[in-house]
Parts: sequence; C-alpha cells; structure tokens
Amino acid sequence: MLELDALVPTQSGFRLPLATRRAMTEHVRGGGDFREVRSPSGRPAPIVVDRFPDGRQFVRDGQHRVTAVRLGREEPRLWTGEYRICDMTYPMYTTADVADSWFTPFDPRTEVRLPDVAEFKAGVAALLAEGRDPHPFIRSNRWRYCRARRPTDTFESLARRWLVPDTEG
Repeated sequence: MLELDALVPTQSGFRLPLATRRAMTEHVRGGGDFREVRSPSGRPAPIVVDRFPDGRQFVRDGQHRVTAVRLGREEPRLWTGEYRICDMTYPMYTTADVADSWFTPFDPRTEVRLPDVAEFKAGVAALLAEGRDPHPFIRSNRWRYCRARRPTDTFESLARRWLVPDTEG
C-alpha cells in the first residue's frame, strides 16, 4: 500500500468533467478501486508514481484517481495493484524526449503541468509530422503546458476543488 500523504501532484487541476469526477468518488465510496483501469489500447494503466533520489514521490499519471481515493476511501492510501512506482531523476523530467513522446518537460519541484495539454501536444506532433525539430517550439511555449508551483498545489487542495464545477488550474 502507498500512503497518499507521501504523494505530490504534478498537475494544477482537472481536465475531466464534474460528472465524471463525481462518479469516480462514488465508485471509491462504494468500495471500488482502480486496479483494472485500462488505456485506450487495452493495456493496464495503473497510477504512475515517480520516485526521485531525494525520496519525493510525484504522481505523473492518475491524479484524478488519487483525488477520488482521497475523498472516497476511509484509509488515505492506494492499494497494491492500483499503482506502479518508477524511479526517475529530475533531469529526466526537465529534458524533452521526443522519441519517448515526452513533449512537456518541467521541474516538478518548482512547476506543475496544466490540466489539459492536448492542444500543445498536437502542435508538437504536427511539427514532427512535417519533419521539423519541435524543441524550439517546446522551449518557447512553456506557458502553454506548465506554470510555477504554488503552495496550494497539493492533493489536499485538489480534493477541496474536486466537486466544484469549472475548477481552475
């Protein structure tokens, strides 16, 4: 099991609609879990927690599920099978890796990603399809995918905004 208090979000808000967030919370309150979540391609898609050499643990993928668990589960922890831990370094996060589709480099210690970066990623994909180097675009458009981390960028704060319509990132 993994205690939620040990986790730090990497995103500033939510992209899923309020109705979906409510359904996720009710799923957890009813005893449900997120062990069987699948990607659109059908592969298992556990919550991804990145662990860094300094011991900090950031949620790379699964922020919505972690927030639903925080609100819906009596014990504030993820169950075995709901998550996987990846050992990472900060340079891995702060350097674009186009070959691995890592188009939004940022420093999770001092920055958070915006909730919906699909349009930005589509711009990078378009440049790649044209055979152009996307790195200048990525560097000059950071404001489209990340912002400075604030003291309120915590799962506690996200939980307070979870069931509020039109939450801001």
